[in-house]
Amino acid sequence: MVNKKRFTDREFQKLAARINKTLIANEGVGGDQKKQVEAVMDLERYFFNAIKRYAKAVQVYALFIRHINHELGNILNAKPFFRESPAVFNKSISPALRSNNPRKLLEFHGNYNLIHFIVNNWGGPLPDHVQSIYDRFLKARSLLIENNLPLAINRAKIFYRSTPESHLLLIDFIDICIQGLITGIDKYVGEYTTVWRSVCIGRMVGFMIEEYSKTLIRMYPTDKKILYRINSLRHTLKTEDIKILTKALNESFLQDEKEGKAIPKLPIFEDFVVEILNGASHLSADSTIEDVDGSGSVGIYDITASSDDIAEEVENRNAWGGVLNAAKQLNLLETKIIRLKGVDI
Repeated sequence: MVNKKRFTDREFQKLAARINKTLIANEGVGGDQKKQVEAVMDLERYFFNAIKRYAKAVQVYALFIRHINHELGNILNAKPFFRESPAVFNKSISPALRSNNPRKLLEFHGNYNLIHFIVNNWGGPLPDHVQSIYDRFLKARSLLIENNLPLAINRAKIFYRSTPESHLLLIDFIDICIQGLITGIDKYVGEYTTVWRSVCIGRMVGFMIEEYSKTLIRMYPTDKKILYRINSLRHTLKTEDIKILTKALNESFLQDEKEGKAIPKLPIFEDFVVEILNGASHLSADSTIEDVDGSGSVGIYDITASSDDIAEEVENRNAWGGVLNAAKQLNLLETKIIRLKGVDI
């Protein structure tokens, strides 16, 4: 069981102090976040408008299409490279990728991931004015990330304290929130409004739920949603009673339905709740179970092959393979004599 005291408030305060020191040293501290967000998006546009003037841009975009279609193998893997809405991606970007049309892709607003790909595949130094835009873009993006690190830490701490103990520590949730913040910064679409903050928070919470609900056994998204709701209720109600949890689970989803939210198929029964919780548990290989006859207990290590056993088995198979290959060189009389000795070759 993870001990939450391993990451204390004092350690959290030290981490926050280091981040605050970084912000104070940064020119942008106290600046207008709206201007910072718009600066990042404007510099992206300047970068793509600048490279459009060069024939090499079409070649690099052709490499990008090949990277998506052949190396990543799925057009949907191109989504993180563009700052466009899902509707634009599905209606325009996907067809351009399928039809291998790099010139068409030049029309769309990419983000840091696409800029990074272009810089790495330009095949030499960027033109001076493009390099200048790129440097300013990196600085603006880094500033925006650093100035919002306190928000990421705050959301991580709220989530950590409002969920039952898991395999993740507070520092893990902070790292997950920072990744969500960066994704929100790179994927936000449209003019800046106060919604920008909500989008970033939504990414952070979504990433935390995904990591928190990861299990050794693969679950469907609906099952993960149920698992997360069960864990939330365990923490809120301070109980492990399956009957109470199952009743509260069904009631919470019924309330969601009244509010017009999508819900799993109801009712959810107690045995399914037990199955979900068991599937989500992390079992140590040192754990033991009783023998069928009650004579003793065995662990996972007792019923799995050791590395020595595996090595010996491989060696024996290789040796027997060598014998069979040599036997192919024997004449008919020699083969009959060996078979009379009881060796099957």
